[in-house]
Amino acid sequence: MPQISSELSFADPELVANRLMIEDGDEYSAAGCYVGATFDVVPALMKSRGWDEAKANRAYFRLIGAGLVSGEVAFYGTSPLATPPGWRYLGEGCDQGRDIAAIRASQAFLAENFSEIIRTTGQYVACKEGETIFSGLIGPQMQAWTDRGATNVWFGLEVLVIAMAADWHQDWDHRQKGAPRPPLCRETPIPVVDALPE
Repeated sequence: MPQISSELSFADPELVANRLMIEDGDEYSAAGCYVGATFDVVPALMKSRGWDEAKANRAYFRLIGAGLVSGEVAFYGTSPLATPPGWRYLGEGCDQGRDIAAIRASQAFLAENFSEIIRTTGQYVACKEGETIFSGLIGPQMQAWTDRGATNVWFGLEVLVIAMAADWHQDWDHRQKGAPRPPLCRETPIPVVDALPE
């Protein structure tokens, strides 16, 4: 996994002030600590640090990417029909709960298989504006990774944010996705239809 540096820390006042605590989870919102949403943290950074929107947004995404690599953050869920309430913060004081073991196992799976996931998925993604690793996450691959222990159905989003935070996407900012670079993509990608079972 790439090493990502960040000017921000999850202990910074703008992050602490906007942290969401869910005491009692349900089928849609697991109990735990969640990093403040972009629309809360970015304005707070703009106000406190005098940054413009683009810089504040980029710093926020680099922090999330760095947190995904370090294991301080996860976007975890077992159902594609229930979107997690946000980026789950797993730092000191927030690393408890019935699903922590599953989240840690998911993080270990992603770290151990990161290169394979990117290279396998990138075969189906074009190196052009607006394309992302999501374009190559197809059913048979996802099922194969699930069979090997990938319980997090949202790990594709984690991979995307890590890639963007590591600057593996060209020209991305708070208004556009930019374009992925190899091995996240190929100049002539394999058509997804060729990978689907008949």
